[in-house]
Amino acid sequence: MSGPSADISWPQLLATLREHAQQRWLVGVPIANVATPSKYLEFGVSAGLAATVQADDDKGIHARSHRLAMERHLGARLFAGVRWQEDNDGSGWDSCRTAMLAFAEDGSYALCLERAISRARYTLAVWCLLKPPSEQGALWPTICEWEPQPYQINHIHFKQLDVPSASEQGNSITVYDLYELPSDEGSLSAPFAAINAAMDPSGPGALHARAVLSAAWVLYSIERLPNDLQRTDQLLLLGTAIEALCDIGAGANAGGADRWTRITDLLGIWRDLAGPYTQREIQDAIKLAKHLRNIAAHSSDTVLVNLDYPPTLTRKLPRNIQRTGEQLSLARAVATEPIIRYAVCEVAVHLAQRGVHHGWDDTWYQSQLVP
Repeated sequence: MSGPSADISWPQLLATLREHAQQRWLVGVPIANVATPSKYLEFGVSAGLAATVQADDDKGIHARSHRLAMERHLGARLFAGVRWQEDNDGSGWDSCRTAMLAFAEDGSYALCLERAISRARYTLAVWCLLKPPSEQGALWPTICEWEPQPYQINHIHFKQLDVPSASEQGNSITVYDLYELPSDEGSLSAPFAAINAAMDPSGPGALHARAVLSAAWVLYSIERLPNDLQRTDQLLLLGTAIEALCDIGAGANAGGADRWTRITDLLGIWRDLAGPYTQREIQDAIKLAKHLRNIAAHSSDTVLVNLDYPPTLTRKLPRNIQRTGEQLSLARAVATEPIIRYAVCEVAVHLAQRGVHHGWDDTWYQSQLVP
């Protein structure tokens, strides 16, 4: 095996790679739409949250105190950025950048950057799981390398064509408030505790934490506004969340369906849905979600579902199952998704709250899934 053609020997290359692997970086991930507290927040020994300044001419004691607190905590300081920006003509605009999550990371710059971004995403996802923005009428917090971030929705306009006198509808704008962080210390620090537990394979709560983090990210990806996911995308992701929530380390397709049935029955999830839905509607939704997930994962018919499956077509599915276009219609997909999402959310919140208040515990976690 020949060495590299560049003017560097294998020993030199290995030494360089080893040097990069031993580096330490402070990475600041910009965050939008979060109403940050007045003080810098510490999360363990390697993460913190700092607020941005409001404008370029506002770099006073408040911003300095955050940077100094970060330096004392993480060993260096970073500027969290400016929320209100100014164009050359003097006009101002709101970037919606309100905070920065800072992480002290070990390894090469590229690895540290990727890992810090992932940590930030899981952090936002768990916060939103434990304190949903929808309950506040608030914006969804998000990473904001791109600016400005959207903060209002200009609703789609529509008008009925077969009624000549019909008026135009949807002509409205909704402006959202900033997201308020969880107020209790347990929920606020939950993402960081979960990540630490998940990354410790010999620890007592690795599977429990991974299940919550995985499901939280799926729910965040599906529910966050603005959102470009199609209905089939949402159902496909919800299927992965169910598998993650039921993963006891036994491998794929090893009793996951039975574990999902056990925990949803344990929590009475389908019983609680009996008000707005009949049991037949719930069972039909569960079956349809599986079919649509298979279509989304393994065929191009996902396009037909999202554009409303032609009723005259028939789709062959695994196990010699056939479904008509009417059975796979867009209306049915739209009605099915919130039922499955509700179940996933209830299970994820149940597991997350146990981790927040009593610690991440694989023994307890498996007791919820296995008789």
